[in-house]
Amino acid sequence: MIENDPQLDAQTTVIISTPGNDDVQQENSHYGFGCFETANIPHRSSQEDAMVWQVIKQDMSYLTPEDIGKRLWTSYKLVDESYKEFEKSNKIHKCGSTATTTVFDGKDNLITATLADSAAFVVVYNEQGNVKAVKRLNSVVHHPTDKKEIERIIKLGGVVIKGRVDSQVSSLAVSRALGDYGYLGRNKQKLICSDATIDILHLPTFLESQGINATSAIKIQVITACDGFTDAAGKNQSRQKHEAYLHDVLSSLNDGKPGQKSEAEIAKYLVTRAKEKSTDNISVSVQSLKEGTAVLLGVYDGHGGSAAAHYVAKHIGTEFLKQCAFGQEAYGWQELSTTAKNDIFIRDNPWAIPVKPNNEAQAKSILNFNQLKAQNYFFIFSYKTYEKKLIRVPTKLYDINLLPAITESEKEQHLFTDNDFIIPATDKRMIKAKLGKLYVEYSKHANNFIVKIQLIDKENHNLYVLLNLKKVNEGYLTLENILPIEYTNYSDGFSLNWALSSRQQEEFNHAYEIKQFLTKLMKGQDISAQERFNFECHCQKLFFNQPDLQDCYKQLQKSLSKLKPAQFKPELFDQQLSELTSSSSSLEVRKVRYVEELGKALQEKKLSMDDLKKLALYISNNPSHLLQERKGVGTFFNASSAQVDLVNKLMAMAFSEKQLLANAPEAGLENQAVSQAGRFW
Repeated sequence: MIENDPQLDAQTTVIISTPGNDDVQQENSHYGFGCFETANIPHRSSQEDAMVWQVIKQDMSYLTPEDIGKRLWTSYKLVDESYKEFEKSNKIHKCGSTATTTVFDGKDNLITATLADSAAFVVVYNEQGNVKAVKRLNSVVHHPTDKKEIERIIKLGGVVIKGRVDSQVSSLAVSRALGDYGYLGRNKQKLICSDATIDILHLPTFLESQGINATSAIKIQVITACDGFTDAAGKNQSRQKHEAYLHDVLSSLNDGKPGQKSEAEIAKYLVTRAKEKSTDNISVSVQSLKEGTAVLLGVYDGHGGSAAAHYVAKHIGTEFLKQCAFGQEAYGWQELSTTAKNDIFIRDNPWAIPVKPNNEAQAKSILNFNQLKAQNYFFIFSYKTYEKKLIRVPTKLYDINLLPAITESEKEQHLFTDNDFIIPATDKRMIKAKLGKLYVEYSKHANNFIVKIQLIDKENHNLYVLLNLKKVNEGYLTLENILPIEYTNYSDGFSLNWALSSRQQEEFNHAYEIKQFLTKLMKGQDISAQERFNFECHCQKLFFNQPDLQDCYKQLQKSLSKLKPAQFKPELFDQQLSELTSSSSSLEVRKVRYVEELGKALQEKKLSMDDLKKLALYISNNPSHLLQERKGVGTFFNASSAQVDLVNKLMAMAFSEKQLLANAPEAGLENQAVSQAGRFW
């Protein structure tokens, strides 16, 4: 067993393992992590696996599990793209890697991104250390024996022979991976794609399904492993067989109480047992979950060499954190976001298709629809599986006529509270408030359906939220939320229609974006220039025809004016400027990041003469960008010819400090350019 320094463990938050042919064991007892890797010589001549473990210190509280999954998906795509250049510059040929990366958000969710046949598991132990439950987190593996994978490869001009993707030189037993640029179809399209399958596990729901009390003394671990471990399960490589194999091996450790062993000891034991039946490289990592500690761990199994696996292990964590730093809109601008690649993403991840969730309603409710609609009932819609099909189900909530009035005492109570919002009772739109209360109470008890206001998005209007600012106090906002659930119009047949106009739908979209901004504001997170600009636009559109909200809007503007700007960091300015001419990410996103740093610098008056000269050189080399790029530098200066002229004057002055000081007032710089820029910061 490894002797660890507890103090060093607390400081170490990243382990990237790219081992040679010797066995490697690593451990961080402070964070509950351990791993073991073997090349399995003489069965294999070299080690091609790599691993990564990283404690996530960056705030992800504003991201839903779905958001995290989408950012993992994009991270794979970006690492794959950058590896292509790395492979070319280092003259590496036909090298690739499987990938299994799991993120624990520090709360209740495990998000796993899978390419090929590595695996991730969640294991639950009781207080005595016995195994109580095992579940493989990745729902699929990607092999060219799957019908859909075969069809995809053939459609691209590839060939599948005896369950392997065939090329002119060699063949491959997986159909998806990172790297593998030697396997190309017609028009040089990549056959071995890097489109990950994303699986999300909500731990409380899983524990409930296993009959495990979440409040009891239990330990939960995530175990990730390459296919060298799961190969030992035998010819049957199903999900159930993998789970049974891991359960049996764990239960043979420490007299059936493996949970009492350290993470490193468990990892080494699993590898040792797998070596009895496996002839491949074997890597296993074990992470004990601790509430409040978000972690990323991944296993990458190389083929054709170790270069691809090593590259992924070194870059996936950094790329993922970059993606998590983007707001929703900035993330969506990227060429490889799930927004831009929506068709591909939902092909493999149908959970991302906006569908109302299941609830308690039974499909047979449709048979009684005519009886129900004859009464004055409020309905909601859901989808229910019936004879292997999803059908639309109207669900009775409550007889509107029997809704009691909200009393004075109830007005002091909160109908619903979470980290983002408080929903108090209100006199305004009384019937909607009462229906909203019923909706929230109902959702708390419906099967697998718990309304969380912060998880509701504009593509899936399960519950519409309009915002009315009740109180503004030095930048901290208390929000009064109105739930605009409308009466339902009936139509002939078995369908119901929302009584919502297109204008209302548009208002809800604006309200959602405002809610996202205010959530970040209340949590003290940095607000970018683009986010402020977009927020202004959404507010203007939402409040334009609502005089009763104008005062709220003015109060909000006053509050925003008191916000302290994000601190300017010169090193980031230089980094963003250098990235403008690089190819590491899309030009549009690079410009947005650069302009945000520029805005902070202007506001804090920390832009040196050297910085201004750098800016002058960039603008002189890229003059058209000021007018052509809406979300780039042009947005910052409002993209008007007058502003461009002022910018040119600023750039000319930048080469002479005396000239700058002497001519700035004459150029109207203080009153025009800087004040104009101030709109965005």
